[in-house]
Amino acid sequence: MPTGYFHGTMVGWTGTPKAGVLSAKAANGDVFECRYDAKTYLEYEKHRVTADKYLEGDPLELLVHRRPGEAVCYILSGEFVPPAKVVRPTKQQELKAANMARAARPPVERHGTRRVAGVVAKVTDRSVVIHTREGDEETFVFRVDTRFVGNGFRLERSDVKVNQRLEVEAGRNVDGELEAFQLTWGTLSVPSRP
Repeated sequence: MPTGYFHGTMVGWTGTPKAGVLSAKAANGDVFECRYDAKTYLEYEKHRVTADKYLEGDPLELLVHRRPGEAVCYILSGEFVPPAKVVRPTKQQELKAANMARAARPPVERHGTRRVAGVVAKVTDRSVVIHTREGDEETFVFRVDTRFVGNGFRLERSDVKVNQRLEVEAGRNVDGELEAFQLTWGTLSVPSRP
């Protein structure tokens, strides 16, 4: 067993509860043996105990000493180290955390609150990039229910072409992206009156 502080799990002991050899397993699986006696201070939950109080698998922290030139080590002290307790949040704490997370997200817009007109600079299966009248480029993510209306007819995403003039009705989603609710282009012919 290496000198200094050793962290491992109890394997077993031989001898008497007050004097003998204690075996412990390191995290890498190596098993070490070290001697203890009545002067060794062993502790379990803040009480002094003998080696027989430790059960196989108990997590231990041992302070190990070895005299120069000796192969046998000696345990100066040992302590049962209980695993960290899992603290579960109360219902009130969970509710507070959920409210804080909800407040940190940008508000979700259920319909288009913004209208942008411009020319299509790029179109993909997921989004369209519009070069606006102000000279900016804005990206709009398609929704599952995005409507495509050209010349007054309901069309498909594939009908949106680069260099096409159109208007986008958009709003922000949970991730803060601009979502396209409707893309409209073309002209509506109104029949003239005689």
